[in-house]
Formats: sequence, structure tokens, C-alpha cells
Amino acid sequence: MNIRSMLRRCALALCSLPIVLLAGNVRAEEYRYSFVTSPFTTTAFFPRASPDVPQDWTFESRLVVSVFTDGLLTGPAGEADIRRFEITWLLGAGAPPISGGTLGSPFPDPGWVCCSVYTEYTWNMNIGSLDASGLPATWDIWINRYEINPQAQVNFRLASSNTGNSLSQVADSYFYINGSDNVAPGATAGVWSVALVPEPGTGALMLVGIAVAGLAAGRRRTRARAQ
Repeated sequence: MNIRSMLRRCALALCSLPIVLLAGNVRAEEYRYSFVTSPFTTTAFFPRASPDVPQDWTFESRLVVSVFTDGLLTGPAGEADIRRFEITWLLGAGAPPISGGTLGSPFPDPGWVCCSVYTEYTWNMNIGSLDASGLPATWDIWINRYEINPQAQVNFRLASSNTGNSLSQVADSYFYINGSDNVAPGATAGVWSVALVPEPGTGALMLVGIAVAGLAAGRRRTRARAQ
């Protein structure tokens, strides 16, 4: 066996090692229930804005609610029946130069971070019923983050239900951002969907498998040329 052949075998062994390590950590795939709201009007007021920046803004926002589960829902569900959940705020055209943001579980315990920032979360995750397609028909999901930082106290709240959606981000004397919509009975201001999502470990395992297969194919081609 020459040195080049030995190096190939060592490389193959090294590529195979992550498969063994990942095999014990890869979790089953999960389902993601997503609700994307229709656009709703949002207003922002920045009382301390510089003279060359508008103080008042009106723009559109959307919320994206994501609920991750082990399997398809069969009925009402609470926080104990899911893996995690989150709400993301998406800003539309004409928005001020700020970022949206995502609030999601698991939530840290209330407390100070580096002795200068305090955060505290409150939340609710409830799916009351499903429609004929197995998607949420009634729900009440919201997350609120209260923060104290060296500049201000900030309340950031994102909420969605079958009766309406809302967002609020307020830091007294710095900015006031609010938006909401109301949904008529029997209607929904958005669309629910569900999809199967591979776990990150599953994707990594697939990449390692492809790499190993490539090395094996290269070895076969080398042997064929030698013969």
C-alpha cells in the first residue's frame, strides 16, 4: 500500500467519524406551523429625532408566527404540547430606519445581564381549535419583553390571535411604535400553513454522507485507472 492510498483511507475514516458522532444527536424532523399576517398600518413617533429626520412615520408591518411541534396537531395545544414558538416583526416599505425583530422561546429567566441590562419576558401560547385542514382556527399567542438599559426602559410586545394582530415597542421620550388590525368574526387577517422542517443535525449528516460517497467514488475511479 503506497502513501497516497494510506492518506485516502485516513481521510475516509475522518469523514466517517462525524456520522457516528451525529447519529446519537440527530433528532426527528419537526413540523412548523406558520401564520403570516396581512399588512397592517403601523405608526412611529421619535420625539428626539434630529431636525433632518422625520419624527412621525406611517408604514405597513407584518407578523410571522411560528409554532414548532414534534408531530401534526390533532386538537387544542398549549406550550407543553410544542417544542418552541416565536413571533417575527417584518417592516414594510416606508418604514423608519429601524430593525424589526424576533421574540421567541425558550425564554431566559428574569435578571440583569452584565449588571447594566435587565430583561423580563411574559408570554402566552394557546391554540384553541383547528379547522378542517388541521390548521389553527382559534389562537392567542403573544410575547412581551421588558428591558431596562442604561438609556431607557423598553417594552416590546408582539401578539397574534384569530381576532387581530398587534405590535408595540415603546421607550418613553425616545420612541413610540404601535400597530394593529381587527378581524371580523369568521375572517382571518393572514394565512396559516404547515411544513416539515429537517433538524440542523439531519442536514449536517447528509452533507457528511455526500462527502464520504464522493471519496469512495474517487477511490473506485483511481483503482479503475490503475487496472
